[in-house]
Amino acid sequence: MQKSIWSGTKEWDESVGLTKLSLLRVKPCLDPRNATETTRRKIQLIQKRQYVGVQVYTCLVVVQQFIQYCGMHSHTSSVAGGLGKYVHYVSAETCLKAHQFRHLDLRGIGGGIISKISLNGTTEVSTTLQLHLDISGKCEGIKFTVGDISYENVVVSAAITIKMSDYFTTADVERNVVNLRSGTICPYNDGSCFDDFSGEAIWKAKIADQCTNSGVDVLYEGNATLLTLSKDPPTFYVIVDTEDTVFALKLIKSEDLCHQRAWQTEQYRLLVILEDSLGFFYRKSLRLPQNTDMMMHVLSKLLYLEIAVKRQMADVVYDAIMKRIEGKWVELTPALRKADPAIELDANTEDEIVKLARISPITSDGIYTRDNM
Repeated sequence: MQKSIWSGTKEWDESVGLTKLSLLRVKPCLDPRNATETTRRKIQLIQKRQYVGVQVYTCLVVVQQFIQYCGMHSHTSSVAGGLGKYVHYVSAETCLKAHQFRHLDLRGIGGGIISKISLNGTTEVSTTLQLHLDISGKCEGIKFTVGDISYENVVVSAAITIKMSDYFTTADVERNVVNLRSGTICPYNDGSCFDDFSGEAIWKAKIADQCTNSGVDVLYEGNATLLTLSKDPPTFYVIVDTEDTVFALKLIKSEDLCHQRAWQTEQYRLLVILEDSLGFFYRKSLRLPQNTDMMMHVLSKLLYLEIAVKRQMADVVYDAIMKRIEGKWVELTPALRKADPAIELDANTEDEIVKLARISPITSDGIYTRDNM
């Protein structure tokens, strides 16, 4: 095969098949797909809890008292203002013991210890709060004061109603509020408050601990694509595309989370942990529906669509560039071949010069040879 090579000419005739194209000052053709780098990693997506479950215990004690002068039935008489009703305050400790042991200590008001209390129900008892009664049955009244009124030689009896309940509710740890069943809102960190409808309410305030599952929920654990955009500084994305899970999140900055390196995302409650040699610390657990933030889910899926469109556009731009190059080559080929289909083209690069030469086969004893000039 004979290859004709000439230097410094762009003129073509039937005997010359050479041209030179200078590569000096020619900008490289950038492949838009090379602006990204992808790696496969196993990740854990966790969410800081805003709401936590709370078990609430309540105790309501209502005392309806009767004040009468002491004596036998035929000699007793009511006093002015002797009928009254009030709510007796029960301490948090006393209320919890009542739920645990089903008895309530009312010795502070003279009612003794009330036993066999109904849990999640109402217990009614009648008792005599204040009097002196000797073995002969003789009644001796006492001095008794209600507010600013004092009574002498009276007997105080009462009908006591005890209502107890326990139920599950939620607390917003970010706002430090717990929502009681009656609609009353109390400070969560206080651990107790008085509810006008259910009396003393007690719960155990849990301090969010990053090293336990009490403060976070595991939303996803599995394979993901770590996408790096070659910018200054680089931008990182995590993309998950499985049969049942699709989302994308932008990684903002890294932080320490219980001795693990976690990445803060654009959604401040969402963190991404990349698996290391020690594996993952957090475990999946039951999640409260209140912690499901639909807006965060929608935004993560919209970001996934945005990244998918950008990557598809990069492929489209690359295909367009390749089509354009192919089109230019097709335009140049007929001029080089001079309409002679037997002529082939060869090219080689020397320094900054691309040399295009036409090649015509010459046989010598049935064997192709190449003569270099």
